[in-house]
Amino acid sequence: MFRADRLAYPEIPDLPARAAELADHGFLSIDDAVHLPGAVALLTAAELRDLARQAGLPLPTGTRKAGLTQAVLGGFATPTLQQAMERRFRWYVPLGSDLLRVFRLLFFGTTGADLTAFVLSDLGKVRFETYPLLSSHRLFTRREEIDHALLLRDLRDELAVVLAESRPEEAPADVERLTAHLPPAGGHPLLVRSRRRFLEAAARFWERRGNPARALELYADPETHPARDRRARLLARQGAVPEALALARGILAAPRDPAEEEVAESLVARLSPTSPARRLSIPPVERLLLPGPDPDRRIEARVLDALTAAGRPGFEAENRFWTSLFGLVCWEVIFLPIPRAFGHPFQYGPADLFSPEFRPARESAVQACLAALTGDDGWRRRLLTIHERKAGLANALVAWDAIPRETLERVLDVLPAAHLAAVCDRLSRNPGGFRTGFPDLFLFVPEPPGYLLAEVKSPGDKVQPNQRSWLRFFARHGIPARVIQVGWQNS
Repeated sequence: MFRADRLAYPEIPDLPARAAELADHGFLSIDDAVHLPGAVALLTAAELRDLARQAGLPLPTGTRKAGLTQAVLGGFATPTLQQAMERRFRWYVPLGSDLLRVFRLLFFGTTGADLTAFVLSDLGKVRFETYPLLSSHRLFTRREEIDHALLLRDLRDELAVVLAESRPEEAPADVERLTAHLPPAGGHPLLVRSRRRFLEAAARFWERRGNPARALELYADPETHPARDRRARLLARQGAVPEALALARGILAAPRDPAEEEVAESLVARLSPTSPARRLSIPPVERLLLPGPDPDRRIEARVLDALTAAGRPGFEAENRFWTSLFGLVCWEVIFLPIPRAFGHPFQYGPADLFSPEFRPARESAVQACLAALTGDDGWRRRLLTIHERKAGLANALVAWDAIPRETLERVLDVLPAAHLAAVCDRLSRNPGGFRTGFPDLFLFVPEPPGYLLAEVKSPGDKVQPNQRSWLRFFARHGIPARVIQVGWQNS
């Protein structure tokens, strides 16, 4: 609902006339008494007090807006209140929201998308990659899939309200009622993710309520395998050690993200101390003394300056550089036209890009992409060509300002193909799960292979789980990395 007096769009001349045109076509309701309570709620507290005074309504001192709203709604006859409101502003209510919700789902793959992509494209602010939009590859091919997607969205929204607002004695029955209506995912990647999120939230509720058995039932969902790390921990607590170990080892064989990998490593080390240790120590810690805190400069920039002066120049890389590099390496894989990946021409990537389902849907293409890195010496030239051809195009993984041509060329001069392939292999297994935790700095050093990754930690700062996961991964693959622990000279 909108107040007409608060709407101002320079590009729309005579807005009231345009609103009337929308109303004539059934897209807008104007000043409908059905929506009068909502219109009253749009009034400011001062406007509500003014209305109440006009009607002679008694108002206790300090009455808040909610109380003012109820007083006005209860103190006026509907026709009188409508006339009083129309003298202040007209109220607009868009119609057809249910139908628009379905259209958004069909077009964008989500009910919550807005329409700014059309505007950005028309204005030339964003240039999108081109890919075929085939009817056989559309996001939904059956009405049942659409209905299930809408139902899952509603159930997740209602579950969020239940978890936030239901009384403790009512919440269990409410959660079970919603769970009973959960539709199957049927292998559809969008439905798999939506169902997984519902089950994770519901299972955590049962954990908090001290019902691990019910939580384990939900975590064991064969369609979505939600929160495998939490399930493994619960199994261990319940004494089901063989099942917990099997699940933890399965996670380590193909982790979805650093968090579950860390839990799995801890469980294997604790539950099977005789197993070969997979857990590797943090790479070497280098200590660097700086003059003292400087609130006007980031610690990473200060460390980079100090290392550059000592003959180890470089740049701030962190997550954006590495995900951009992965986005370039696997560009053709990312925009591969496969079923249920692309539903409209304004996508920054496929619908499943940031999910564990990304790699399985393109396994052969990913394998071929990674093999091309190590198969011959032309991979650097091919990567630079992709950078040149695709420069500026929208890709959810690529931040063009984080990977300028000059930086890319210098990195490719020292980065072995095997190291790049290892990083891209891991990222491809869940680009959303592994896209954080990369070291802060990429340094150029005289020692082979010619580069060093450095995670900067200021005094009192600790390595985070996602950072530790990547550092262990680098150690396993011989990728040079270390932690630089900063101290103050005057301490």
